[in-house]
Order: sequence, then C-alpha cells, then structure tokens
Amino acid sequence: MKKGFNVKEDLFIFEFDQTNLWGEGVPFVAKVVWNGENAIKEFYELHKIDYNYIRYTTVTGFYEAKAGEIIEIREKRRNRKEIRYLYIVTERGELKRLCDSMHRRKKIVIKYLSGAITKEKFWQIVNKGNWE
Repeated sequence: MKKGFNVKEDLFIFEFDQTNLWGEGVPFVAKVVWNGENAIKEFYELHKIDYNYIRYTTVTGFYEAKAGEIIEIREKRRNRKEIRYLYIVTERGELKRLCDSMHRRKKIVIKYLSGAITKEKFWQIVNKGNWE
C-alpha cells in the first residue's frame, strides 16, 4: 500500500512518479467523483517531462486526497490494455487498491460514490472481499 503524509485530520499528501515509454501511454492520477449523474475524473496537475531523444515520458508530483476518496491511477498501457487502478484513501492515509478500472467491481465503487450504498457498507465490502 502506498502511504501518504498526514497534513490535517483526514487530508493526506501522496507522491507520484512514473516513467513510461511513449507506447505505454501517459501516466496520470485523478480523483473520481460523482457529479449527480455520472462518475467523472478530476485530474491532478502533475509535472510532465517528455524526453524526446529517448522516447520516455515522466509524470511526477504531489497530490492531496482525503480519507474515503476514490483515486484512479494510470500506470501504463501494455498490448493496447490500459493498466489503471482504483484506490480508496484509508483513514490512516494509505491507498488501498480496489480493482482494475475496467473490472466489474467498479460498479460497486460507483454505487459508493453516488451514495447508493453507505460508507460503512462499502468498507465492509472492501474489508471482507465480498464484492458480489
């Protein structure tokens, strides 16, 4: 689990540093929020460096997140398959991986974001691994 630095009561700062070959896509970090109708991504502004002479892209920086927020991180792309994961920020400031962003478990994450299931119920699902 990735651990963040505690800034306030439930606010944490996390570091992100990912370098990819150009064919692996540009890495990103985004907070996933509910806008009333859909789950949308709010991308964090991180520093992007393109190394044209060696065909690499590095994305690096810090981002803030509160306990209970859902974070999507795109690490790479391999063989046309996106490597993106959804995480939840724990009360102790850790990023706990929930699922691949294309996995069927994402439907339960969206229910949590929309308020269709309570925070307590969602944590029971996550901790017990009962995603059905």
